Amino acid sequence: MKHLLVSLLKFGVSAAIIAYLVSKAWGDKTFAELADRPKHWSMLAAALAVSLVATLVTFVRWQMLVQAVGIPLALRNALRLSFLGYLLNFVSPGSVGGDLFKAVFLVREHPNHRGAAIASVLADRVMGLFSLMLLCSGAILAFDQLHAPNEVVRDICWGVLGCTLSGAAGLAVLLWPGFTRGSLAQRLRTAGRLGRVFNSLLTAVERYRSRPQVLILGTLAGIGAQACSVLSMYLVARAISGRVPSLADHLIIAPLAMLAGALPFAFGGLGAFEGAVDLLYVYVPTTGQFNGAEGLIVALGFRVITILIALIGAAYYLMGRREVSQVWHEAQESEEAGPAGQQLLASAAEIAGA
Repeated sequence: MKHLLVSLLKFGVSAAIIAYLVSKAWGDKTFAELADRPKHWSMLAAALAVSLVATLVTFVRWQMLVQAVGIPLALRNALRLSFLGYLLNFVSPGSVGGDLFKAVFLVREHPNHRGAAIASVLADRVMGLFSLMLLCSGAILAFDQLHAPNEVVRDICWGVLGCTLSGAAGLAVLLWPGFTRGSLAQRLRTAGRLGRVFNSLLTAVERYRSRPQVLILGTLAGIGAQACSVLSMYLVARAISGRVPSLADHLIIAPLAMLAGALPFAFGGLGAFEGAVDLLYVYVPTTGQFNGAEGLIVALGFRVITILIALIGAAYYLMGRREVSQVWHEAQESEEAGPAGQQLLASAAEIAGA
């Protein structure tokens, strides 16, 4: 019930942000002009294709991370679970987000790899976020946004750089051999009922550390996927309006907006992403002056593309409705799962931000 109330609150926040942005833009003639302007459908199709490629790259990365911790997972099943998880991130109002669903499904198929399953989902989430921060930080430095004319943009960029450096330092400590053998790790391994889960997680960290090629390839794949998402958003802008910020500007706007969408207060990033694009379209571009209404309609167009990709998950759901419903029910009914199941669900729920 607690997770449901929190999710409903997040949905309310997202709905309020979207309503505010649309009401603010509605009186702007630019919004009406862009909405009525003929669209370049071939360019929108290209944006959809590029975004789909980006999504598939992240799915293959997760399969690689799962296999690296000793869980066999065929590509076909990795794509099926990932598309279903992608769909659940949009439609699940309760605690069962996409990450939690994938973790529960893996544990259901491989009950002796509970910690490894959680670790693979956590590693995929961290790697995706860190890749986005690396891409954003690189663009900030390449286009000298630390000296941007607008103070708000400068402050945001310094914050992103600080978070990137802090994240790199934290990952370095986590992957340092002495960490998993130190006193803190030993206390975690013997921490009551959760000790078994922590032991499995730390063992998974050791496995990832012994496979640096997996970590490097996964990070590069993440950067490539995020770059494709930036290109997709730029193509959406070009398809809607002939006069848009440059691709270089979008290398700043899109990653910053996606980072905003990763914040936990919004439902699936809805509202936070659109609000960030609305703001950044005003302050970031160096190729002309733009207003928030232009950014908002581009953000909404990009949101539609992500929803279309989620429909692939809906097709997978229809093909395996009974099995998916069973796993979903198992995830929701944690009270009936026993101590081990409760440990799994509590840990995975924290990972998923539920």
